[in-house]
Amino acid sequence: MLVAVIAFLLIVGGGLIYAIYGAGALITGLACLLFGAGMLLLLWFILTAIERWANK
Repeated sequence: MLVAVIAFLLIVGGGLIYAIYGAGALITGLACLLFGAGMLLLLWFILTAIERWANK
């Protein structure tokens, strides 16, 4: 599910940026989208670690 959310964010978000603003804005937009995807992954890793720690 996490992979689907990140793929949707990058593909649909990047596609909309490209369709509305063009290729130049897509590069900047992808940098921001990748940062957001990284934050989602970081949050997922932290919550997974807490869950595993709590189940010990």
